Amino acid sequence: MIEEPIYFRFATKEDLKDIYNWRNDKQTRQVSFNSKKISLNEHKEWFNKAVNNNYINIFIITKKNGDKIGQIRFNKNKNKKQTEISIMIGPEYRGQGYGTRILIEGTKLFFNNFDATEIIAKIKNENTASLRVFEKTGFQKYKLNSKQSELKLKKNAIRN
Repeated sequence: MIEEPIYFRFATKEDLKDIYNWRNDKQTRQVSFNSKKISLNEHKEWFNKAVNNNYINIFIITKKNGDKIGQIRFNKNKNKKQTEISIMIGPEYRGQGYGTRILIEGTKLFFNNFDATEIIAKIKNENTASLRVFEKTGFQKYKLNSKQSELKLKKNAIRN
């Protein structure tokens, strides 16, 4: 696993283009539920709503020098203490252990600072890399169908 420190900060308007590029990356689209390219205008509309929504927290993960590694997003359910998670790693950082590290540190950060008791991940079954990383970090499958797996991490089960 990567040993250098990573840093989490809330996404700002300066991150719009990076998240847009990560989202439209061919490999990202292949494992996304919506695999179509999105326009910059569609993304701007979504992004502006998301960063101003109290139920959505988007964090940008950086290296010490400020280079952006990826993003992790938490969509809180308004009626439950449950949150859905989404993660994207920039293409140049994939396969280097950042996904595992970001999930471990990101879920700890979220549970320690926000009112939630469990985090849910919905992952396409063919996205075996993400399934492995989520299971490696303590998420457990609880729903499975022909298209997707749903995994859950309870607050009292986070990995150190």
